[in-house]
Amino acid sequence: MSELILVSGQSGAAKRTGPLGIVHAFEPLDSNFARLLSNIELNNVSNVVAQKLALLDHARQSKFYPSPNKNSGVGRLVPDNWTDSHCVIEAITLDDYCDQHAVGSVDLLKLDVEGAEYFVLQGATRLLSSSSPPMIVFEVNREMAEDLGSSPENIETLLNQLGYSIFGYRAARWEELSLTGFSGHEDFLALPKSAADLVKRDRLTG
Repeated sequence: MSELILVSGQSGAAKRTGPLGIVHAFEPLDSNFARLLSNIELNNVSNVVAQKLALLDHARQSKFYPSPNKNSGVGRLVPDNWTDSHCVIEAITLDDYCDQHAVGSVDLLKLDVEGAEYFVLQGATRLLSSSSPPMIVFEVNREMAEDLGSSPENIETLLNQLGYSIFGYRAARWEELSLTGFSGHEDFLALPKSAADLVKRDRLTG
């Protein structure tokens, strides 16, 4: 049985896990969570566990700035000293969530958290250093990360310490790369050593 952790929630992932797979989808904002539940019902899927929570480096309440326009997916966490419009959301760590819900292993972790990637990963170190660590698909946006006191380099250092290599899609192939100096906005793939070695071998022999 495959298990996929999706942050923030998109119910379309449910069908990709197969009939025995489970998707744990996290969406902390009330309006987006209601939309997630509606999409789950509309698509008639039964393998999605939806949680109205954020995932961070420790359990806490955090300030969240909802999207000011119709693109509800660009709402984001904001620093504690933020004084403009915001709401307060609840957060848990992924490690604690997996313990509480008896999630033994995860095949894929997909992050779309508008600059908070480093903090989600910090709360998942037990999972990511386990005997069967998941693949990770994550977004990097330097400006958003730095607004929260992080950086692409912080993400890379943490993933490297956990035994991961980072890949970007270049010229129709996955290439290992570094996030040092990265200033764009892009999705990347992080693979644990065993999977990364296979990609590198195929890259050399393909």
